[in-house]
Amino acid sequence: MASDQPAVIVLPTRIAQPIAALWAAWTVALLGLGGPAWGAPRVGGRSAWQLPEVAARRLSDDAADGHLDDFDFLTAALIASGVESPSRRQMLRDRFDGWWRERSIELQRIREPREQARVLLHALHSDIFRGQYYAACAHVDQTLTQGHFNCVTATVLFHEAALRLGLPDRIVSVPGHVFNRLVFPRQSIDVQTTSSTWLDPQAPRPAVPEGPERWLTEVQLIGKLYYNRGVARLAQHRYRASAQLFRTALAWDPQDLSASQNLLAALNNGALAAAERHRYFEALGLLREGLQFDPQFQPLEANYRHIAEAGVKELLAQARPDAARRLLQEAAQATLRERRWIARQQHSVARWEEARQRPSVPYWDTADDLTTAAP
Repeated sequence: MASDQPAVIVLPTRIAQPIAALWAAWTVALLGLGGPAWGAPRVGGRSAWQLPEVAARRLSDDAADGHLDDFDFLTAALIASGVESPSRRQMLRDRFDGWWRERSIELQRIREPREQARVLLHALHSDIFRGQYYAACAHVDQTLTQGHFNCVTATVLFHEAALRLGLPDRIVSVPGHVFNRLVFPRQSIDVQTTSSTWLDPQAPRPAVPEGPERWLTEVQLIGKLYYNRGVARLAQHRYRASAQLFRTALAWDPQDLSASQNLLAALNNGALAAAERHRYFEALGLLREGLQFDPQFQPLEANYRHIAEAGVKELLAQARPDAARRLLQEAAQATLRERRWIARQQHSVARWEEARQRPSVPYWDTADDLTTAAP
């Protein structure tokens, strides 16, 4: 069983080349589902990071203290999967509740907890996880309606059923993967829910990702649904949408290193895409947000300078020195390390204006060439 690769997709964070409009690839470190994060907001915070949907806003407010009070776990998972319609959520809940009523009698007759878990896992695979495993499945409603699943959606639904059955289920994450763990007084039993035969005594067990473990709360597990949706948007080059979902994932789980790194990738690559469309102010704004999030992320710093250079060149070519100065002012707001370079570019703009008035005076030389690296 492979890990959910789209949930830990490594999309290149690019660095703009300082000459012409060439873009090279730069790869972020492998992204897992754990580790420290930087500066994530609280879930209920009134900021630009807040979700626009009504149900999602209410859910975020409910989870602001790290617990669900007004929403049950399954409803929260459906909202996090993007199911905004109350009638559709009710339909999906009714479908799961109907399945549970049919299966619960058989399950509750079993006295031994491990056997209960084994039969429950088989029942989920025969009745609900009847489609295909594929890592890009980022929606619990897709699992309930089409039967497709990944480790996150399967873990969510096993957790819901296990708690109804009275099993002491916990959620564990390792880099690139989440799974269930039944914690009894004298033993713990790991349940890899993407394998129907995982708890069968003699069945071979597929390989699963390993690494440092981290216990997840229900709220943090729901954050992985937002994260997987963000990865899907990032793969589609929908940078603003992906950044919003990564922000939300971090609000639900501030320790999600993968969401932190992919947020930086979305902001960086979104800035480069904006620069390719000659939208330099927008590009610098995205990079500035990234630098506020992680001032040590070097691709952002490098691209900030290269995009500002390209923008100044283009604006001067269009005889727009005032816009070039505003762009440099924008650049100066994000970084202190480039103040010397910015001052030189401001001087170059002034010399350009002087050259316009006196064409015999050159306004560009090697020392101030925007393609020349600053010391």
